[in-house]
Amino acid sequence: MRYPKFFLGLAITLMAIAMLSVSVAFGGITGKVAGVVRDAETGDPLPGANIMLEKTSLGSATDVDGYYFIINVPPGRYTLRASMMGYKSQKVKIQVNVDLTTKINFELVPTVMDLGTSVVVTAERPLIEPEVTSKRATVTADMIENMPVRNVQDIMSLQSGVIMMEQGNKIAGFETRGIDQVHVRGGRSGEIAYMVDGMYVEDAIYAGMGTSVNREAIQELTTIIGAFDAEYGEAQSAVVNIVTKEGASDYHMSLEYNTSEITGLVSAADNVRNAHQVIGSIGGPIPFIKNMSFFVSGEQSYGTYASYKFDNHVYDPTPIKDIINNPDDPLYQKIADQIDKGIITEVDNIKQLRNNNDYYYVGDVLREWSTGAWRKAWRYRSDWDNDGFNELIAWDNFSGWHGLGWRQNWDFSGKISWRVTPNIKIMIPLRMNRRSQKAWSSAWTYAMEGANVLDDRTDQQTIIFTHQLSPKLFYEIRASRFFKGRSYTVHGIDGHRLTPGHESEFSDAYRIFYNDPTINVDFGPQEYPTRISSNGYYVPMRFVRYDTMADGRVRQIYRGAAGNYWNFNFQQSIQLKTDLTWQAHRYHQIKMGVEYKTFGWKDKLLNKDVGGIHFLEYQYPWGRGYPSYYHLKPEEAAAYIQDKMDFKNFIVNLGIRLDYANSKGRAWADWQDPTSGLEQGKRKYQISPRIGVGHPITDRATFHFNYGHFFQVPDYRDLYTNQNLDLNAPSPFFGWAHMDAQRTISYEMGVDYQFSDFWKFTVAAWAKENNGNAGSFRITGFDPDSLGGYSYGIITNNDFGSSKGIDLSVEKRPSDNYFLEVQYTYSVAKANQYYSWAGYWEGQTAETRAKKEYLYRYDTPHLLTGMFGFQFTQGEGPTLFGIKPLENFLMQFNMRVRSGYPYTPSVGGQALEPNTARRPMVYNFDAVFRRDFYFGKIRAGFIARVSNLFNFKNVLQVYSETGSPSEPNPGYSKTNYSTNWDTPWHWSQGRRIDFGMRMEF
Repeated sequence: MRYPKFFLGLAITLMAIAMLSVSVAFGGITGKVAGVVRDAETGDPLPGANIMLEKTSLGSATDVDGYYFIINVPPGRYTLRASMMGYKSQKVKIQVNVDLTTKINFELVPTVMDLGTSVVVTAERPLIEPEVTSKRATVTADMIENMPVRNVQDIMSLQSGVIMMEQGNKIAGFETRGIDQVHVRGGRSGEIAYMVDGMYVEDAIYAGMGTSVNREAIQELTTIIGAFDAEYGEAQSAVVNIVTKEGASDYHMSLEYNTSEITGLVSAADNVRNAHQVIGSIGGPIPFIKNMSFFVSGEQSYGTYASYKFDNHVYDPTPIKDIINNPDDPLYQKIADQIDKGIITEVDNIKQLRNNNDYYYVGDVLREWSTGAWRKAWRYRSDWDNDGFNELIAWDNFSGWHGLGWRQNWDFSGKISWRVTPNIKIMIPLRMNRRSQKAWSSAWTYAMEGANVLDDRTDQQTIIFTHQLSPKLFYEIRASRFFKGRSYTVHGIDGHRLTPGHESEFSDAYRIFYNDPTINVDFGPQEYPTRISSNGYYVPMRFVRYDTMADGRVRQIYRGAAGNYWNFNFQQSIQLKTDLTWQAHRYHQIKMGVEYKTFGWKDKLLNKDVGGIHFLEYQYPWGRGYPSYYHLKPEEAAAYIQDKMDFKNFIVNLGIRLDYANSKGRAWADWQDPTSGLEQGKRKYQISPRIGVGHPITDRATFHFNYGHFFQVPDYRDLYTNQNLDLNAPSPFFGWAHMDAQRTISYEMGVDYQFSDFWKFTVAAWAKENNGNAGSFRITGFDPDSLGGYSYGIITNNDFGSSKGIDLSVEKRPSDNYFLEVQYTYSVAKANQYYSWAGYWEGQTAETRAKKEYLYRYDTPHLLTGMFGFQFTQGEGPTLFGIKPLENFLMQFNMRVRSGYPYTPSVGGQALEPNTARRPMVYNFDAVFRRDFYFGKIRAGFIARVSNLFNFKNVLQVYSETGSPSEPNPGYSKTNYSTNWDTPWHWSQGRRIDFGMRMEF
């Protein structure tokens, strides 16, 4: 492995400084406890008092001012104990959070001698935290257990400023590839850094979270929005930092099962979902090895991908002769009425239609032999709702609730923790995830058997070494391997995946010869497909109808009824990271670190057209596509230093970050000139200054401000698309490997005000500017020497955007058996393009591409989110007939109300100003109901999780000329098939209920 000399030198320098200065860090996975110990009677500080976290080796002693601090504390619940000779000891139950200081002050009562008795109290998390200088939301394991959420994205969506794009509104190809589209404060999808146990877990090809983490594995999930400290990179909008659980000193086990089958007995909507989930965990000490513990959790789930309610107008094969001979049949009268109105003409006797030799059947209607003219005669139960013009077709056989597609997921998370000595700790987190799904899209509604299947695999292995050299010093060294493999293929009717040369040939896919000698393929030494004829690149990949496969089996896949491309890719990253923190002074905590990442990426793609011979990605509008193969190894590195200054009247987080990247790809020296020669990847450097300030105005009010520069390498898909740079290929479209990092400048200021012991109000205003975003358009030119006329698409740093807004929130901490948090965001998000490939898809050129900002397709001016709940613990709640039916009962509601997304209206088929019309408001309420029972140390209970509690029928898609989800544009051909009118996906999915049981001890 080759390290850039600059970063290697910087790492050595930083380590030397740290050793000389006696420094420490918590590296994004630990927190800090600090406070002052005083005499309860005199108020004098008590030097030499002992402070310990029980059941750990972590502790400290107070200085001459009575001040203490404990660093390197993993997140979680602890009992903090203060003791001193001549004073009664005191215990406090506390919650420690990542990157934050839990401040606990003690007042010890003097006594003649310590008899071992203690006073135990529970510390409340302060509503006002002056050290938090940006928008930050922390969700603990206890909170996640009681939320109506199913995954990390559901948890994120509870935060204001976070937009999760729904099914049907995502960027083309994202749904079927299993990519979540998340926008934060008006940023593009992919501007979020996801970390698990301090290491990145991103999809480097398409961006976004590269894996999933089952909720049973999460100890703490922190979302930092807007601005973040210098230790965090590769993000422009937010950082999501997940710390997984580790084993404790005693054993703990949990098991939970959820299903839609119970409510499916009375609900047709839940009956077709077929949802099942098993999730559980176990952890505790490892026998015979002192101070070593383990924790493992797992989840397995499967169910229908989507469920919708279709209308009742379905195809019925009853012949016309069966109804025309029955004058009492309602349709007989309707056809006669159509004849009377002149809609059906040139028919003398409807009873003779079936045997008239001048007509023959085509589908559901009659066609005249001599002229080919269509005659309006329908089969039984045809669609007469639209003046009799909509023709029912044989595949229109869905009525009522119907499940479409499927998904299944298997997830494992484990962690081994070993406290080798009181000052040395080793942790080994391990993660595995397997996902398989056939995603529904409207194009495949009536032919799901031919839709592509996504098989996704992720693995992560990490080792974390922590060495505490003194009470003021520890350092961490982390190493991680993250692997993600994705295949996207059609599965045959027998369930087997169809791959080049059939599944048995998959491991040797680049030595395939089809049995027809006129159409073979030779990938050659570069593993690029060979162009064998004027028909383009031909490869025998799953072209919609196989005849006889290598194993002798026959595939019955009809032409035009299978997915249009085969894709396999994998990515692997090796990450090394070192962090150091120095509590240099009571008021200064200095943190520094270096990190290095190297990637391995292979991508193999073959596209076809609907005829089944040529391969074509449907996103390409200018002709047939071509196969591609990449094998690249980019690298990234970074170094940072920051100082957290915690003074009495203000807190300052000041830091600077240096990022390095080298794509290692090849590209033209000048993206506008294909004759400029090829160059390998160039080294790119970025410097990011960041500052955050917090000022306690009073003991109940604080002011904060932050400012920062944030950089992010473009998605590697945008850097590497079609690395062969073949201008002779049909519709050439290229990424540019020399692109610079995308840039964001962010500002924020706000005030927190605690107006009672339990209520807090927050207001914050923010703005951000984006420049150098990846964007695409088409270039045409002429080279008189060699190329002649040429035309190609290119992705470069030419897009830009901006957003601004104001956040308001009210929080009521749990008391009197209820809690509440409501957040509102008003914002405006604009850009010249919503996605890097948008300009290419829309056929834009350098002259016609957007030169000004328009509202983003996901702009959401009004966003209201909230949580509200009641909880009664053991012995609480009203009494009825001598019992307390609501004890150990929880009821929580999550609310999400937002503006509808904008769309581009049209008149007469001509588009107007982009995104100047808006869909209706969207309302959603989720809920969880839980009742527990205790049997000694065992807690068991029943759970019901409800999505879309009030069954709102939210409009998600509309017709551009009417703004309606059901009324097409004026002039829309009413002779279209009836399936064009039955579009339940224009609305949100209905109420969904999962019933579950849980047991733990």
